[in-house]
Amino acid sequence: MRKIFPDIKSYFLDKVKRFGATPRGADWKNQEAQEKRFEQILKIIDGSSGPFTISDLGCGYGALFGFINKKCHRRFDYHGYDLLREMVELGKKLYGRKKNFHIQRIQNFAAMKQTDYTVASGIFNFRNGFSNKFWKKYILTVLDQMNRASLKGFSFNILSIYSDRAFRRNDLYYADPKFFFDYCKRKFSPHVTLVHSYGMYEFTILLFKQPNR
Repeated sequence: MRKIFPDIKSYFLDKVKRFGATPRGADWKNQEAQEKRFEQILKIIDGSSGPFTISDLGCGYGALFGFINKKCHRRFDYHGYDLLREMVELGKKLYGRKKNFHIQRIQNFAAMKQTDYTVASGIFNFRNGFSNKFWKKYILTVLDQMNRASLKGFSFNILSIYSDRAFRRNDLYYADPKFFFDYCKRKFSPHVTLVHSYGMYEFTILLFKQPNR
């Protein structure tokens, strides 16, 4: 995975230098697009109650923490992980005084703490010059780590092969939602939900370790 990271870091470093702690700085079109995705990946916690812990892989400057803090009235502890030191420093400036906010730079996903939930939004889209075969293998490796780090479940999103071809970019990865649904269901848990109906060119997978009540 280390040979992937320089390309990812370079791409997002350019974004954050140009746009700072904003949705565009994390390579989202705007705040509406960013938060719409947050709403989907956070469905992983909808069926539970009480306090929870959550890890955010590829957290950027920690925008998800701000979103949860605004929308959720339950106690939670947030652990954000990112490759870029610049993103981590921005996150500390924004939310560092919050006792339930934790953010750190990692280059090994195995370093993630075990929490109730792990989420990843947007980290599987930019593949740059890597082949689809190689990128798919990389995603599966990361999913293994997310599963290991999650006590109750995890969620992630990826651009879909059902996206309009006219709008596709050559440097992005478009995945088969049927494959990832089947893979997660067979390897990790029988309790998997595929969401592909929220008006974006992508899908979200929600994986629960126990039935979602």
